[in-house]
Amino acid sequence: MRMLKKKIIKWFIAGCVCAVLLLAYLFYPHGGLQKNQIAFLDVGQGDATLIRYDDNTLMLVDCGPDASVLRALSRQLSSRERRIAYVVVTHTDRDHFGGCVDVLKQYDVGQVITSGRTADDAWWKTFEESIAQENAGPFVMSAPVVWQFASSSAFFLFPDRDIVRENIKKDNDTSVIMQIAGVREKILLTGDAELWLENYLLSRYASSTLRSSILKAGHHGSKSSTSLPFLNAVSPRVGVISAGKDNRYGHPHARTLIHFQQRGIEIRRTDQEGDIVFDF
Repeated sequence: MRMLKKKIIKWFIAGCVCAVLLLAYLFYPHGGLQKNQIAFLDVGQGDATLIRYDDNTLMLVDCGPDASVLRALSRQLSSRERRIAYVVVTHTDRDHFGGCVDVLKQYDVGQVITSGRTADDAWWKTFEESIAQENAGPFVMSAPVVWQFASSSAFFLFPDRDIVRENIKKDNDTSVIMQIAGVREKILLTGDAELWLENYLLSRYASSTLRSSILKAGHHGSKSSTSLPFLNAVSPRVGVISAGKDNRYGHPHARTLIHFQQRGIEIRRTDQEGDIVFDF
């Protein structure tokens, strides 16, 4: 009788353990990217950044130049995870939105967020049609605004004006600028921001607001971005550069690398490391 009771207890405990494991499988992510992590994805010569906030919300900032973004996402997400709450398209350069149509087809995207700037080309028109077909927006960002996700947040700094009516000359300078904050780090994502937009941010916000421990260098580390005044204001510990290996543009530029090195800023590059993941 005593042996029978022991067996029953063992089977009961085993059943409880199996139930807990099943619930963990069903309700928690078990792909590469965990809560409060950000992944700068290797999509070649382009930008794509995947964020998982601590309430499990997924946000994709830019989609790279083409369908290679799907392979990058599969490295960070489990095959059963098909919901991306937000896709932020910083601006209309194809190396930032080219893979968005594929993302909209393969994932359940809640909302597409843009700066409001559009492009008069076939690729952008196809993208707009895909957004409409999937009933995913677009939502035009109007900064400054903070979106809270439990104890982490996304602070949108730009655009804070009607950039379409103002007719800003460079498309790069219409990039959505955002700062991701968690319990460990602040991460500034700058799209392809160049000198004009960097100077505007310096005039619009205090250095204490811009200060971030991790900076995604604007425009793939080109010489037209990451000016010394902007870099000094942000004062990052780490500089991340998203660029393609042996790309024809020469990104990142030597001057940008020197600026980082002279200030003791750690340089991380997708063309050398592949996907780069941080806890925040």
